[in-house]
Amino acid sequence: MGRKILGYWDCEYCGTKKIRGNIKSCPNCGRPVGDNIKYYIDARNITYVKDEEVPKAEEWRCLYCGSYNSFDVKECRNCGSSRSDENKTYFQVHESHIESENERFEKEVEDYETRYKPYDFKSSVIGAKEKILPNITNFIKGNSKKIIISLIAIITVILLVFLLIPKEQTLVVTGFSWERNVVIDKYQTVFDNDWYLPPTARLRYTREEIRSYNREIIGYEEETYTEREIVGYKEVVTGHRDLGNGYFEEITRSEPVYEYVTKTRTVPKYENVPVYATKYYFDIDKYVYCRTVTTSGFDKSPYWPEQPKEKTNPKIGDERVSSRNEMYKISAYRIEKTDTISEYSLNYDVWNTLKEGDTINCRVYITGYIEII
Repeated sequence: MGRKILGYWDCEYCGTKKIRGNIKSCPNCGRPVGDNIKYYIDARNITYVKDEEVPKAEEWRCLYCGSYNSFDVKECRNCGSSRSDENKTYFQVHESHIESENERFEKEVEDYETRYKPYDFKSSVIGAKEKILPNITNFIKGNSKKIIISLIAIITVILLVFLLIPKEQTLVVTGFSWERNVVIDKYQTVFDNDWYLPPTARLRYTREEIRSYNREIIGYEEETYTEREIVGYKEVVTGHRDLGNGYFEEITRSEPVYEYVTKTRTVPKYENVPVYATKYYFDIDKYVYCRTVTTSGFDKSPYWPEQPKEKTNPKIGDERVSSRNEMYKISAYRIEKTDTISEYSLNYDVWNTLKEGDTINCRVYITGYIEII
């Protein structure tokens, strides 16, 4: 149960303000607390009172003079009329006032809707203001980081798509170039090592070495940490309840009080323990990279460099072709921009059919590769 607070009221006849709730007649004009009076709290000057000073129930209103009287009084203190079952209490009076106001408001809304039906007053105005806008605002506030990240991701994807989509252009061929290269390996003896011995290897020696690590518990230790705990409870005022007799009562709720408490706990202590295995050191004959031979030109007559033939049973010093690579380009300018010449890559079959001065419609990729349309 919350603390009791003295209320106030304003005289509706002479305008006297802030009359104490335990005074039932205006000290200025003598009029009693009227039918339309509603008690209030002076938030700048709250006066607490003892529980025994506060009447046990709300006041009742006289049917004849409209004055409010203490719940335990049987006759009106203003006109002397007796109390009956028809006399309403403070809350019943104000409940009827609220019902009347609600009925008036609903009638105004209904009249407005009848006159301006196309605008759908309730759903368009009240609905948008009370439902849609708060929902949108709350969603943006609660997900601001996600929204920013999503926007950045969307913009990035759009830019990538824009860059990766090939652009259709009309080019005029001004020249040609080509390049071919051959990667050559050489068969020779190399010194190598591994965790197993290949069948054709010639072992030199072995050695026990660390191959990996296992994370193992080697003991336990005490660790200090902090934890947020409830150390008690406090009463928090969330509002005030009108008692209907010139006084109010605080509405409270119990909230936990937290503190960070230092504690200790036993935790395992880990160590990376090495795992040993046998490592083999050996000589082995195999092909290894030797060199790259390249040919190139600015004509239409590409050719491959001289290439060794691979042998079925190779000997030390023998060579073989490991891989071949080729690239074909044209020099060309865009038909709408004749002063800028660029190089473009394309496959050999198309490159071989073109000649200087040809006009081609093509798709140009971001890498400089083109496809003839």
